[in-house]
Amino acid sequence: MDGTETRLTQSATLHQEGPYADCTPGYGLTPNTRVVYDCYTVNGHENTWTHVTAYYSNLVLEGWIWDEKLPGYGSSVKCPR
Repeated sequence: MDGTETRLTQSATLHQEGPYADCTPGYGLTPNTRVVYDCYTVNGHENTWTHVTAYYSNLVLEGWIWDEKLPGYGSSVKCPR
């Protein structure tokens, strides 16, 4: 959808189950991890989260990262419902 490719400038947690901090985290990503933005959503706390594809070590991971942790505050493309 979005396709913006960037690299993390700070550590971020990739949540694979949903766009909430209390969802089980999947991976702790380090600065300079390559990510591609898919789209964003607004959760029930009015926080925006971006769904990304992350290229971490030899893994390709998908999940949600809080926009405060992403360069440019994440995707500008809203996820379809």
